[in-house]
Amino acid sequence: MAATILVDVHHPTEKGMSVYVDEAIWPLGYMLMCHMLADTPEELFAMADRLGIDRRYFQARTSPHFDLNTEKRALAVKFGAIEIDKSKTVELIWRLRANPEPWRRAARQLEERIQQMTSNKDGAE
Repeated sequence: MAATILVDVHHPTEKGMSVYVDEAIWPLGYMLMCHMLADTPEELFAMADRLGIDRRYFQARTSPHFDLNTEKRALAVKFGAIEIDKSKTVELIWRLRANPEPWRRAARQLEERIQQMTSNKDGAE
């Protein structure tokens, strides 16, 4: 497991951003997937943007995260994500669930953004 280092995904030499990836053990088709979590929605979305992951894949219902394949996981680690084991993942999920409002707000804003993009697209046709 990697050392716990806080890294800003926009400026890798600056401290401050906490994004985490657990072990890639979850099968999806021919791939193994992991969870990418963060302390705040802003940190999670910043890393997702840097990885080129569409925000529509944000999963807010059970615990706020993105699923990553092994290639995206490796890239996230390269960009400063902290590798965590199963027990740390569970601990982080409980901590995030204890303060759900920022995540609910982020999910609402994302849903509104997607609806707006969809309505703009429909109006352009």
